[in-house]
This record gives sequence, C-alpha cells and structure tokens, in this order.
Amino acid sequence: MSICEKISNALISFVDTENYTITQQRDSSYLEYDKNFWYRYVCGSLKLVITLGTVSVKDSIIQKGRSFKTMMNVPFAANW
Repeated sequence: MSICEKISNALISFVDTENYTITQQRDSSYLEYDKNFWYRYVCGSLKLVITLGTVSVKDSIIQKGRSFKTMMNVPFAANW
C-alpha cells in the first residue's frame, strides 16, 4: 500500500466518522467601583466562549448525492 493510499484511507475515515465543535466568542469590558477608594474605578475585560454544538464533518462539507469516498479519483490522472 502506497503512502497516497494510506492518506486517502485516513481522510475518508476522518470525514466519515468525526465531528467538529461550533463555538461563539464574545468579548466584553466593564467598569467596577472600588469600595476602598471612592474615586477609583477598575476596568475589567471578559471573554466568553460558548459551545453551540457539534456537527458531522461529512454533513457539512459533502453535498447531497455526492460520494466522499471517490474524492481521491482524479480523471485522466496516471495511476502511480
């Protein structure tokens, strides 16, 4: 088995079985009053990362009616 066949089999297996995570990121900043000093405010920043869900790799990149298992076949290419 050549290196190209190994890579193509691994890619087909990945597309067929794996999922990826969809996330949303929000940045926010705020002012907070310091209780010890009446004239001083503290600036803060906050980063939220929210997980929205997971999606199948196969469902997201492959159009209906097209087989991802034949994506390695290149027409008119030499078999090497």
